[in-house]
Amino acid sequence: IMSRDVMAVAPDTHAHEAAYLLLHHRIGCVPVTGAGGKLLGIVTESDFVRVAYRLLGGQVPLDQLEEEEAERV
Repeated sequence: IMSRDVMAVAPDTHAHEAAYLLLHHRIGCVPVTGAGGKLLGIVTESDFVRVAYRLLGGQVPLDQLEEEEAERV
């Protein structure tokens, strides 16, 4: 289901502000838009989990984790 009232962030939006939108509105991603509303990318919950993993001292390289996940599917 799509919404007409889409929340988006700008490229210079602080990460904590994007995280707040995800948490506050209980959404899984937020588009990053530039001039004229052009889509530049999407910030997802997984992006923040990856950051947390690194900051919390994760030792397994993320590309290795992705390979292991692909093998399980």
